[in-house]
Amino acid sequence: MWANVMREHFDKELEKGVKLPFNVADRPAAYMFLWYGLLFSVLETFRNAGVVFPEIKQEIGEIYEPLKDLRNGVFHPQPKYWSKKLLKFISMKHTPAKVRKVHRFIGSYFLQEIARRK
Repeated sequence: MWANVMREHFDKELEKGVKLPFNVADRPAAYMFLWYGLLFSVLETFRNAGVVFPEIKQEIGEIYEPLKDLRNGVFHPQPKYWSKKLLKFISMKHTPAKVRKVHRFIGSYFLQEIARRK
């Protein structure tokens, strides 16, 4: 839920016409990095529970370790603000599309589970 809230805040900032690259100290960056860090925690929980999603397995495989580093860079103080942990992930090709695909799929999964469990 928290990851989704951060994504919603990030999307609202983008709707205002914020252009990339944005200043790392601005709201869009804060929302994006928090969203990505929280999304990693969700992926880590599924992995630890042995849950695999074949539909997004490739995307998760491509972003998992760099997203883990990003999460660590966001939630643990780094010697440099633009640490390698942040830069590695945001410099990868097609990262936003992969993150959104994974996020949408997991969101749908949760909605289906809630409906199934009533």
